[in-house]
Amino acid sequence: MDVAYPSRFAHVPQKAMISKSWFFRLWSLAFIVQYTPALAFYLHGYAGFLSILGLAVLAGLVESSFNETLYLIAKGISQNRLLFMFVIWYLVGFELNAFSRGRGLDDWRLMLGPLIVLIGLLYAFGFMHDGRCYRYFQIGLIIVSGIQTFFSVQVLSHSINIARVMWAQTSGAWIYGNQAIYATYAIVTPVLLWRAFKESGPLRLILILSCLFIVITSSISSFATPLGLTILSALIVLALSIFLLTKKVWTVILVAGIISAIALFGYQYTHDNPLFFQAYFRIENFIRNPKSGGYDLRDPIAVSRWELAQISIRTFQAEPLLGMGGPRDYNPFIGRHSSFFDTLAIYGLLGGGGALCGIVLILLANATRQYWHKHSWESLLILTIIILLAVVGIADPYWEGIIPLVMIIARPFSQREFHTEKVNSPVRARPVPLRH
Repeated sequence: MDVAYPSRFAHVPQKAMISKSWFFRLWSLAFIVQYTPALAFYLHGYAGFLSILGLAVLAGLVESSFNETLYLIAKGISQNRLLFMFVIWYLVGFELNAFSRGRGLDDWRLMLGPLIVLIGLLYAFGFMHDGRCYRYFQIGLIIVSGIQTFFSVQVLSHSINIARVMWAQTSGAWIYGNQAIYATYAIVTPVLLWRAFKESGPLRLILILSCLFIVITSSISSFATPLGLTILSALIVLALSIFLLTKKVWTVILVAGIISAIALFGYQYTHDNPLFFQAYFRIENFIRNPKSGGYDLRDPIAVSRWELAQISIRTFQAEPLLGMGGPRDYNPFIGRHSSFFDTLAIYGLLGGGGALCGIVLILLANATRQYWHKHSWESLLILTIIILLAVVGIADPYWEGIIPLVMIIARPFSQREFHTEKVNSPVRARPVPLRH
């Protein structure tokens, strides 16, 4: 006999229940706050995130949705054991290394990074299998980010390099400062655009305009990485769309033509604009000489990303298993511009670095498998943002801050149908022996 816990959702079908729960709403709000610089700044970054998450757990216990979500999380873990194991390995290895050979609680913000990765994965397991939850989270993120970027564009368009000042002012709210948000926007925009076009009526227009503001904000941030990722995402979409089903060939040609026209017109219109000067300067340098890392090597103080990566590579070669240890900031044994090479150099293959790289490789393999089997626009765009995640992790130190959101937006893991019960909880009552 199934046990039905008292709940205000007793009359609601189970799949609809989870998307209407305050547990889902507050947990979603925690992540939206974390990835909205203004909100993260005023709510003190991780402090605000964890506070909202605590309220979410409390709400889940009160409304009896907590047990149901734990059941769904357990199902997600059972279907994705390898990914979950690597996340736990990364968390444990990172924390042990930080306490034993790093600066311990002095690096408390960095130490919370692996925990947020785990929380993001559990959130995705608990809610993102549900179509309503997936849609609601994306819509909420687009609208809030669009409002944020609407005001950011006004500031960025009047002051060149102001993005670096904005980053310094809000760096306390972020694991790597506000600078990471521009790369984050550039990575997840392809899937957010897909969501915008999936909607209809005034909501579609609002979401498209929000995505447009997000793209503009990333492009004029004066950092080369976001603009380079935006260009790369268009190229990846064009390349992957060739393998879509034959009946979609005209759609592919149309999309290719539109993207090419926008790219050509956009470059002709903006390449002399001072707002894009720094970004285009670095991209053009990189095209001429990839080893330059985008920098003008005639400048005596310029150090290319390639040379910075070489520092971490040599450190990793010297200590491949457990790494060199020590802090991430101002460490002379790493280049501090590559999540991939830096984490391997500091934490080694066994101390958390190998696990972090393994997480991204698993996400990439899962997204590739999904695209190969589904051949849909959604799976194509999901694979695109996972490829962008891999690229930015090699070129920039952003993985810890970006991976949680990418896992939620892309959900690149097994999502076999959940066999939920007809009641609000999967717990079954044990038979009580009769007394004679």
